[in-house]
Order: sequence, then C-alpha cells, then structure tokens
Amino acid sequence: MEDLVLPSRTCPKCHGPLPESRDKRSIYCRTECVQTAKSRRRRGLPVADPVPAETALRLARRVASLAEEVRGATAGMYRVRESRDKYKARVRSLEAAVDTERRRAVAVVAEQAAKTAALREEITDLRRQLAAAGERDGVRAAAADPAVVGKLRARLADGNAAYAQLAAKQKQLRTAYDQTMHQTKAAAQVYKSWDRLCQKLYQSTKGRTLAEADQRTLQQWASWRNEQQKKAGKK
Repeated sequence: MEDLVLPSRTCPKCHGPLPESRDKRSIYCRTECVQTAKSRRRRGLPVADPVPAETALRLARRVASLAEEVRGATAGMYRVRESRDKYKARVRSLEAAVDTERRRAVAVVAEQAAKTAALREEITDLRRQLAAAGERDGVRAAAADPAVVGKLRARLADGNAAYAQLAAKQKQLRTAYDQTMHQTKAAAQVYKSWDRLCQKLYQSTKGRTLAEADQRTLQQWASWRNEQQKKAGKK
C-alpha cells in the first residue's frame, strides 16, 4: 500500500497547491489569483473558481480506495499477523485520511449549492427588472430604447444557461457525496465485523492456553477497544 500524501496548503481561488517558494504569509498561489480574488470580492462574487464535477468524483473514488485499503489492512492482519504498532499506525492514518476526504467532499457540495442559490437569486432579480421595465415604460418606451431591453434579455438568457449548467453540476456533486457517505459507512462496518470476530475469539478461548498468534490478536484488539472508549469519553 502506498503512503498517503495530502496537500499542505491550497489556493482558495484556483484550488491549486501553493508552491514551496511562495511566501508563507500568502494564501494564494500566484499574483494573478490575488488580483482576481480582489476583483471578485469588490463585485460581491465568490472568490473561488467553480469546482468541476470531476473533482468531486475523484474525491469519491479516493475515499473508496481508502476504504478498500482499510479492508485490506484488516484482512492482512489475519493472514500475516502484522505487529501491533505497525497495524495501529496504519489504521490511524487511514481513519484520518477518510475523515479528511469526507469533509472535503461535504465542503465541495456546500460550496456548489451556495453558488447555485446566488445565481438563482440573480436570475430572479433580472426577471423582476425586465417585468418592471415593461410595466413602467410600456411598449413605446421599449420600442424607443430596444438596446436596454435587448441587454436585459441577453443577461437573462446567459443567466438561465449558467443556472442550468450549475444545476447539472450540483446533481453530479450530490451523487459523488452520496457515494462518499456509502464508502465511509462500509469502512465503519469493517471495524464492527473485526470487533465481533475478536469478541468471539476471546469468549471461545477463556481458560485455555492460546497460541502466540492468537494472543497477539487479542492484545491488539484490547488496545483498540481501549482507544475507542477514550475517544468516546472525550466527545
């Protein structure tokens, strides 16, 4: 299994990694991102670029891969009886990675939903402006200044197209998010199954001399149970 490598810092505008040579006080990867973010902020627009649906799907596949690694690590413990310290370190790493990817997927869905809501509000406002122009000025005013109405209609058409595109992306992101949640639950089920198997092993060997491999397994299980109880106590 490959070691997990997660990016340390990412640009809030383009979502790209910050170069190592970049000033530690800067949160953007380059000057262009800084200028674009300032311009969007002045206009009241979201700073971040739209997140492609492919990014969310890649996150879902990453979580599925991590969950598969958890299952592989658990099965490997029964096959080769890995040492206690190595197994525990690997499980902690995988748990942290799954949790990180789950939070990232939730953030992507929330961000896309916010952008969709903002665009929907803008489209509604444009429709109100267009209706108000017709009611206030009448047919003669519209005929006298067709450029104004033409611009409003063009903006409304662009808004409708952009909204339809965002709605499709949001649907894809929701699918990816649901897949992420499914894989996370599957990973949790692996731990529950391992816990039940260890309990059965413990109950079936009471009062008996155990093989060295079984002793190591029960020691690992007991340590894991203690950790879970400590975590529950901190919540």
